[in-house]
Amino acid sequence: MIFDGAGNLYGTTELGGKYGIGTVFELSPTKTGKWTETIIHAFRGSPDGRNPAAGLVLSRGILYGTTYSGGSSTCGVNGGCGTVFQLAPNGGEWTETIIHSFQGSDGIETLATPVFDPAGNLYGTTFEGGSGSCNVCGTAFELTPVGNGKWRETVLHDFGSRLGDAGTPQSGVTLNKSGKIFGTSSLGGKDNAGAVYEITP
Repeated sequence: MIFDGAGNLYGTTELGGKYGIGTVFELSPTKTGKWTETIIHAFRGSPDGRNPAAGLVLSRGILYGTTYSGGSSTCGVNGGCGTVFQLAPNGGEWTETIIHSFQGSDGIETLATPVFDPAGNLYGTTFEGGSGSCNVCGTAFELTPVGNGKWRETVLHDFGSRLGDAGTPQSGVTLNKSGKIFGTSSLGGKDNAGAVYEITP
């Protein structure tokens, strides 16, 4: 969960909501010490996402997150390989936009909270999918804003593409000042027991 500058708390639920497949919610503190909950988005499945399994990131008042499945493709579990979405405040309501729907060859099933770099590019991982020799070991991806609300996706690495490579990352990534990307995987490595990896520009 994350706070905004006004002290409101935001998070996701993997299930529940109007359609039973997940929500994004806001908790606002009251003067009495209690909290008021508002469901700011209920996922619908397709072409919307479904089952958000990770947290959110806040940038310039806009929330960003991922869903495990759903989206505009037909691959993955429950229809759709998953999405990256944004929720922007709009006159007291929130407007959702799908900024990327995974297609399988670029990844399936995102379990990780995305992160921004200082230039406004968004980074994350998918648990499965990819187009490498493994093709079910997941990917590391970058989403770059290109104007008019559009984003361009780049697959930075197909996990499992060589012997001993990391595979099936469940967690997100962290970036250092020189732009290197670090993360962990649940499988892969020398004994296929998981790895800590580095991706260098």
